[in-house]
Amino acid sequence: MVKFLTVLSLLVALFTVATLPWVAPVLYTTFSVLQPQYVWFWAFEGIPAFKIFAGLALIAWMIQAFKKNIQYSVYKLPINKALFALTFFVNFSDLISSYPAGFSSVLVLEVFNTTILMYFCCLPLINNEKAVLCLTCAFIFTGIYYGYDANDAYFNNLWNRFDQGRLVGPSKGAYSDNNKFALLMVLCIPFLLLGFFHFKNLIVKLIMMLGMGMLMHGIFLTSSRGALLAIAGAVFVCTRVIHFSGFKKTFINVAILAGFVFVVLDQAGGTLSRSNEMVNANTRAGEEPMNPRIASWIVGFKLIKNHPLFGVGVYRFRTASAIEFPGESPHVAHNTLIKFSAESGLISGFLYLYTFWASYLMIRKINRHAGKDSIYRYSANSAFAALGGFFIGAIFADLDIFEPYYYLLMLLTACYVQVLALENASNSSVQLT
Repeated sequence: MVKFLTVLSLLVALFTVATLPWVAPVLYTTFSVLQPQYVWFWAFEGIPAFKIFAGLALIAWMIQAFKKNIQYSVYKLPINKALFALTFFVNFSDLISSYPAGFSSVLVLEVFNTTILMYFCCLPLINNEKAVLCLTCAFIFTGIYYGYDANDAYFNNLWNRFDQGRLVGPSKGAYSDNNKFALLMVLCIPFLLLGFFHFKNLIVKLIMMLGMGMLMHGIFLTSSRGALLAIAGAVFVCTRVIHFSGFKKTFINVAILAGFVFVVLDQAGGTLSRSNEMVNANTRAGEEPMNPRIASWIVGFKLIKNHPLFGVGVYRFRTASAIEFPGESPHVAHNTLIKFSAESGLISGFLYLYTFWASYLMIRKINRHAGKDSIYRYSANSAFAALGGFFIGAIFADLDIFEPYYYLLMLLTACYVQVLALENASNSSVQLT
């Protein structure tokens, strides 16, 4: 069944590459976020689906460029200038690094460059309501599926899916680490939470509620402390962007936050106690109770101080740490900002931070100009809330090549471009009459 759907998707993308150029980019993004090749790995043997989807998306872009239908001004947006510059510094740091590049650093750079390339290829093709809705549904479907998958592992005693009592994602995939798996589920929650208020159909609302319940329980199964903080950030942003006003908005916000606090206090005691267990274990062993993340951050700041302009090179954090500060920390950066800054220079770190500021500026304009029931407003607010969760989760993990982050930026930017285009068209119409 999975192989049939994959082949069918490829055929749909192929036969619509010229007539519906947004289909291939949406399918490519969906497969990139969902990562089905690691869930149903047996169905993808002999089918290089991602390469084909990527190729079709590139062909769709070239066809539209030939027809002069590409809106090149989208590349001049501040957020895209920041991503262009970030890509330059990441690649330049790799080129001039004095530390050797192993297979892992080459692979990381390849994934990063491919993600950025596909971001810029897909962005101008996501140019209508159907494309935005389908891309939004990709995050909804991903959340519901992995919420179901996490609960299925728990209730059916699939203990091979757990590592020391902590649920992990599909093996060998981008979400095999429990923290990244938890964060993926966090990023999908705003689409369900805000979708509950956006969609009017009762059955859809029930699906959204069920999906949120499964996701919350799935996140608790991962025992990821960073994910709990990320949920708090995402939920808080959701309460800020809900478009109700007056007492109704206050009541909904209080209900959402109170419900979140109750669920966390009721279900997440084991997760929150892991810090104390770690400290007690280290103390019994006669060791200094230093959290490995803090040790990594300290070393990261030292590397930034020694290499402020261009860093130590892509995926060379551990190598540089071992050589320059032997014995202080054998770990990775455990922080996306520190990782960008230490490996590719302080400017890269600033550009990474700037993407969130640029996202905030875009969401303000979207909420001013888009209608309350607009798909653009719902999708953009969901993406922005998810980015809020990502920002907090990225404080505790290396997520520089975490693809959902870049495609959330793409969804938000696509909504921004369309809302401004509609606003400009409306103003022109008023002036003509």
